[in-house]
Amino acid sequence: MKQIKTLVVAASILFLFIFIMACDRRINQTPSLKNIKQINETGFGDNANKYAFSSAVYKGDLYVGTLNATYGLLGMASFVLSAPADLVTKGGEIWRYDGIEKNWTQVVKKGLKNYRNMGVRKMVIFDDCLYGVTANHTTGMEVWRTCNGYDWEVVVDGGFGDRTNTSGRGMGVFKGYLYVGLENRTKGGMLYRTKNGTDWDMVADKGITDSTNLWLSDFAEFNGYLYMGTLNYFGMQAYRTKDGVNFERLFRNGLKKISNTPV
Repeated sequence: MKQIKTLVVAASILFLFIFIMACDRRINQTPSLKNIKQINETGFGDNANKYAFSSAVYKGDLYVGTLNATYGLLGMASFVLSAPADLVTKGGEIWRYDGIEKNWTQVVKKGLKNYRNMGVRKMVIFDDCLYGVTANHTTGMEVWRTCNGYDWEVVVDGGFGDRTNTSGRGMGVFKGYLYVGLENRTKGGMLYRTKNGTDWDMVADKGITDSTNLWLSDFAEFNGYLYMGTLNYFGMQAYRTKDGVNFERLFRNGLKKISNTPV
C-alpha cells in the first residue's frame, strides 16, 4: 500500500511537470544554439539510451556515459522519485569520441558486466585516470576506472557494502583526494573519499547533519573550500569543507524557498 501511494504521488508530479512544460511556449526557443549540430547517431543506435548522464574530456578524447532504460509511464514517474518500477535496462554505456578521426567507439557496454548499472552519472579525472560512478538501484552503485580510456575496471561495487547507496550524485577532486557523494533515501546522503583510488574512507553519513538530505551532489572547489549541495524535500541545503572531514552548513530550507528541493 505504501509503495502504491508513493507511485501515485510520483505520477501526479510527473503529469504536473509535463503540463507545465507543454504550456510553456518558450521551451523550444533556443536562438543562441542555432549552430549546434548532432555528431552521434541518436541514442548511439539504441533508443533505450535516453540521455547523457555524464561527460568528460580525457587524454584528448570526449567520453559520454549514458542512461539506458526502457519504462512505461508508471516507471518514469517512479524514476523521478528514484524508486524505479516497471524499468528495464540493458546497462549503462560509455562512448569515446575521437576528435581527429571524428568517430565514436563504445568502450563500456551492459553496465560493465552488471546490467543493473543503468547509467554512469558522473565522470572525473583523478591521478591521471578517468573515474565514473553509476546508478544502480538493485545491487548498489559502483565506481569504475580506466587509465587508458579503453580498459575499464570496477574499483567499488555494492554501494560500498550498502545497496541502499543507490547512486553517485557528486564527484570531485579536492586537495589530493577523490570524493564521491552518494544518494541514500533510507539513511541520508553519504560521502566517501580516496587518495589512491583503491582504499576508501567514509567522511560523512546521514546527510552530514540532517538525514533528510537524501543525496550529496554537484561539487565545486572555491577559495580553498569544497562546496556541495543536497536533495531535501524540505528545501535543499548547501555545505562546505576546508579539510574534507569537518563540514559547515551554509543554508537550509532551499534559501527560504522550500520548493528549491534538489541541487
